[in-house]
Amino acid sequence: MPKIAAIVATIVSALVAAVTIPTVIYLAKNRKKSNDSSTTKITDSKDGLLSPRITDNADKKDDLIKDVDSKNKKSDECHDIIRIEDIESKLKKYKSPINFLNIKAGGKSYHDPKLAKVFKETYNISQTIPINAVSSCRVYSSPNCKNKIAGDISLKWTTSKGTKEGNIYLNAGRSIGGIYDTIPRANQGKTAVLDFADYYKAGGGVMHGSKAQEECLGRVTNLTAFLWNEKIYKDLFGVNQYLRDAGKLGNNGGYADDRLMYIEGVTCVKKDTDEYETVPANQRRKVDIIWVAAPDLRCVSYSPAVREMLKSRVRAVCEVGKRNNVDTLSTGALGCGVFKWNPDDVAGIFKEVLVDEGYRKHFRNVVINIPNKHSQNYQAFSKKFTPFLYKKG
Repeated sequence: MPKIAAIVATIVSALVAAVTIPTVIYLAKNRKKSNDSSTTKITDSKDGLLSPRITDNADKKDDLIKDVDSKNKKSDECHDIIRIEDIESKLKKYKSPINFLNIKAGGKSYHDPKLAKVFKETYNISQTIPINAVSSCRVYSSPNCKNKIAGDISLKWTTSKGTKEGNIYLNAGRSIGGIYDTIPRANQGKTAVLDFADYYKAGGGVMHGSKAQEECLGRVTNLTAFLWNEKIYKDLFGVNQYLRDAGKLGNNGGYADDRLMYIEGVTCVKKDTDEYETVPANQRRKVDIIWVAAPDLRCVSYSPAVREMLKSRVRAVCEVGKRNNVDTLSTGALGCGVFKWNPDDVAGIFKEVLVDEGYRKHFRNVVINIPNKHSQNYQAFSKKFTPFLYKKG
């Protein structure tokens, strides 16, 4: 009997071990995965640079943190969640264009050598500003994002009505300068400017002297210098280029995707005018930037589905602005330049989101800045928004 009891005990122990050891290994692996994807605070690397991933949420509402936690818990189950660490080796070829500045301006590759020179001046000034002067950089994915990256903050569309004034202004001005021309400083509050972004290249063609809206922001602020940081460039633009080259974003990447950035505390180092005068250090102002890219109609054909992509991104811009407690939002004719969008269509999309869906009521002021009052872009927005523009008294 003692021998039989010993044999039974041995068998039971083996069975318990067979169940317990794999379970412990599974839990350990999944605990590691969970920890890897739960980056919710600013992290300083050894060189003191801000991580471009989700930053400090301490001053945000609980629902923001819950969204992040929920997203991370699901990330091991969903096949469409992409982890940067899983594609790290494939990102090495996507380099920041920072070394471009060592090349002398000139040649056919320059749209405007004078503007390229202005950017070099801005970039050199930006190097005197600590990169962590930008207080935070958050990456968001809307519900319509096709390629979700682990660590992005997941947006949910607003169902509650806003309670702010929701005043809409149409101004024949530039994205930053137009705010100061339109809204008294005392009434501006927290201000965010929409960046009509190049999804694959930080700053677009700013180093070549291109004249589009994003390039103007790059000549006025330290935004491009911040985005050219090697780690930020790799984690955002490197991933986007990888997805484009893998054929996941339409022909030549024309669809882009519903990923946005909210960059808080960008410094204005030059005046937002054609003269680009340098601002003395003690007079510099800060603005926040909402970075988003429109689908590029040079690469993909227009369709109702592509229109819905742009509408989703305009809605996401408003949602991100609302979540970050923006008072004054500067927008404009997103996609109506080299991306070939029809201004009437884009004006209609903004009207549908801001007015029909009520997103304007989540802001004190919405300023639609379009530089040329006689342009087709300005006329299209005037036609759609004149009945809803703010009138004194």
